[in-house]
Amino acid sequence: MAVLLDFLKGYEIKGNAAVDTFMTALERQRDALADDKLTRRSWAKPDGKGYRITLGKLDGEYSLPSKQEATEFFHFIASEARSDEDFKALVEAAYGTPLGEEPAVKKPRKARTPKAKS
Repeated sequence: MAVLLDFLKGYEIKGNAAVDTFMTALERQRDALADDKLTRRSWAKPDGKGYRITLGKLDGEYSLPSKQEATEFFHFIASEARSDEDFKALVEAAYGTPLGEEPAVKKPRKARTPKAKS
């Protein structure tokens, strides 16, 4: 039985909520760019020279000369978000804690006080 558990651990998928959130947003942006449905909130914005791209909550702005290069840029970022540990750390810092860590507990809001009767 212990041999089976060790074998399964080698193939276990460990989730990361921050990276999953980033990847979901990145896929939506990639689809919007492919369908030419860019809005003011899109990560890719056309400018006079091509596209100006930001990566969600991450710092930095990038300029790409064509739609094809912008699409390839999004594909490259998607592959690196899953494999590059340094990039994962940046995403986790911007999008939240990795799976398994408890987020800070929010204080409950103060209840509304009733109006004084006249």
